[in-house]
Amino acid sequence: MIRNKNILFFWVSIIILLIGSSCNTTKYLQEGEKLLNKNKIVIESDKKIKNKGDLKLDLADYHKQVPNDKFLGLFRTRLWFHYKNSSPSDTTKWDNWVKRVIAEKPVIHSEKVTALTAKSMQSFMQHNGYFNATVDFATQKKGKLAYNYCLSSRTIYV
Repeated sequence: MIRNKNILFFWVSIIILLIGSSCNTTKYLQEGEKLLNKNKIVIESDKKIKNKGDLKLDLADYHKQVPNDKFLGLFRTRLWFHYKNSSPSDTTKWDNWVKRVIAEKPVIHSEKVTALTAKSMQSFMQHNGYFNATVDFATQKKGKLAYNYCLSSRTIYV
């Protein structure tokens, strides 16, 4: 009985991996485009910051680009639906419903938008008592994916 469960788990895992690899949405990107995969906020300070987690949550609201949702944390199925129904010939009621309700447009990484995000975060922090706050950003690119890191430093709470 246990052996059968292990075999079933193995085959279900293989099927999920095959489906996931066939749904690779980065293959639809144009040359030079990077799909935004993750935003991360890093806070460095000489002094201890109270409620650091709350501050990160507040700063997260200032992200101007939010990565596409992942189904079960693994697959960008809504993005896949966008690409599969983006042809001009897809005009049926079903295709239009999928585009409107299920599909999600890709979030293409932009350095300008990331710089605006850092500027907004810095302004928020300075207006909320972190007078010496500076926010810089870095982008790590791997293949056709981009990862944004917003780094806040020299924050002093008054």
